[in-house]
Amino acid sequence: EASLHKEAIDIKEIIQETLEPYKKMLTERIPIEENYKGEDFKFGGDKAKINIVLRNIITNAIEAIHEQGSIEVKVSSDKSELAIEIKDTGIGISDDMLSKIFEPYFSTKDVGTGLGLPIAKKIIKDHGGSISASSKKNEGTSILIKLPQK
Repeated sequence: EASLHKEAIDIKEIIQETLEPYKKMLTERIPIEENYKGEDFKFGGDKAKINIVLRNIITNAIEAIHEQGSIEVKVSSDKSELAIEIKDTGIGISDDMLSKIFEPYFSTKDVGTGLGLPIAKKIIKDHGGSISASSKKNEGTSILIKLPQK
């Protein structure tokens, strides 16, 4: 059990903060769109750790887009749960690979440790949430995170 430094944090603020440098860097090649639905995006979480989760997922999304593409971040809150969906228009992941992407040391890339998503999964689980992925080859990948708000 990792020690989380939980405090009241606003996922909208954290996402905007995390995306800012990527948006500046990638404006032309990969526009990043944000979409927020709901009133209250606060929950009890560890800001530094949630940052890591978002960065790992965004990095994967960027690496999956070989030339032009886009990333969409959709956040919705129904007061009891936050849902964060990060969709890319990248190369996608085949079905047999998809079941393994949250396993430690598994990677579809030639470089990197493949630890991005397993780390993300552990952090989200420590927060009492869940993370899942869906993907279509050559169409893109979608990562869905759910976090309890109460």
